[in-house]
Amino acid sequence: MLTVLLDRGALNRSTSSTNSTTADALQAALNFADLGYPVLPVHGIVNGRCTCGDDCSKPGKHPHADYAPHGKDDATVSAKMIKHWFDRCPTLNYGVCTDSLPVVDIDPRNGGDKAWRQLLGTKHALPHTWTVATGGGGQHLLFSAPERSVPTGKLTRGVDLKAAGGYIVGVGSLHISGERYRWFADCGWEETELCPLPQWIADVIQEIKKPTKVGNWPPRDAAYFEELVAPAANGERHARVAQLLGHLFGAQYPNRGVLLQLVISHVHATYPDLTGFSDDEIVRMAMDFARRDDQKRGTP
Repeated sequence: MLTVLLDRGALNRSTSSTNSTTADALQAALNFADLGYPVLPVHGIVNGRCTCGDDCSKPGKHPHADYAPHGKDDATVSAKMIKHWFDRCPTLNYGVCTDSLPVVDIDPRNGGDKAWRQLLGTKHALPHTWTVATGGGGQHLLFSAPERSVPTGKLTRGVDLKAAGGYIVGVGSLHISGERYRWFADCGWEETELCPLPQWIADVIQEIKKPTKVGNWPPRDAAYFEELVAPAANGERHARVAQLLGHLFGAQYPNRGVLLQLVISHVHATYPDLTGFSDDEIVRMAMDFARRDDQKRGTP
């Protein structure tokens, strides 16, 4: 059992064949599809820039608008279609849907490595499962899905669980850093088994995703809501709008955090020259309205 992050030196001892070329990315995409995990075409990296041509926020990570106009909804397990994508655009990266392949995504740039160690503590253990070194210095821990679907969400600072409705960039793809996503030594599908998602991880994300009472502000940080209403890159817009609509219309209770961010975005877009009306003032007004409403409802 592994109770800590894998040794970074394991990267140098990797014997995986999916480490160097776009041909390896294609083969890895076909392997995932053959195992029943749908893949989708994602913009690649050429000369240190995303092939979308924009100064996007997720270079080499968002769906290719020409081949996946509906984003993740265009994912497939068809080898013929996957080969067609790469024949037409050899510089593609690809994504792997995580609906039935939950992935713990650890990003050390946002403090994920330290936060993950703290979450593990001395109480939780991890099985030896498929593990990928991302090009940005992070890790993807891949698991088989439990019987009950688990949602995508943030486990802790810098650590996300990609599950239902999500996807990851696949092994063999090229990162903006110039490094490729690659298996850790002895952690690829040829060396080890795919282990079930530990129950404690499913419990953590289910607890975080519990609906909140009307009177409570959702347990989210500002960055989450800012990303939810931020402009999306080409190929991600459909998914971003669907996610936003899900928060507004699919939740058991109105999500005040999302609504507040929408009001702030509306003010910025509608009154770009407005002065003396800060975001803090809008938040203060929103909190006042919320308190009055909670008092009327008798919410503690």
